[in-house]
Amino acid sequence: SPLPTEMLWRINGSLLRVTNNVQIIDVIVSSRERKSVVSIKKATYDDLGRYECTSTNNVIRSPKVDTASITLQSSAAGVAKSMSMQETLIIVILAIIIIFVIFVVIGVLYCRRRKKRKEKITNYKKVRNCNV
Repeated sequence: SPLPTEMLWRINGSLLRVTNNVQIIDVIVSSRERKSVVSIKKATYDDLGRYECTSTNNVIRSPKVDTASITLQSSAAGVAKSMSMQETLIIVILAIIIIFVIFVVIGVLYCRRRKKRKEKITNYKKVRNCNV
């Protein structure tokens, strides 16, 4: 069969996007053979799925489809679920809010305690002045 003119990769039915972490490497091996490889630098659980490579050429109208399933080992083998930037930002914002609330509560408690002390001192002075 003739050399494929186009090779498309899909993951779970969607077109695979090339990123800094995911690369597609096409190599022409011979005049009749072309290889396409997906390279994932740091695989995460988001990379799990069914990968399909569809190759087409100008002579044969029906495309040839090869499939592969990617299986990841446990995080002990160095694979961990990565947090997105949005998840990290939410955690940071929540931490700031919690710290702010703690400071407000401490401030309110301090002010109440100080007010009660002033009231005790004022009441003590009133009682003392009455007895003189």
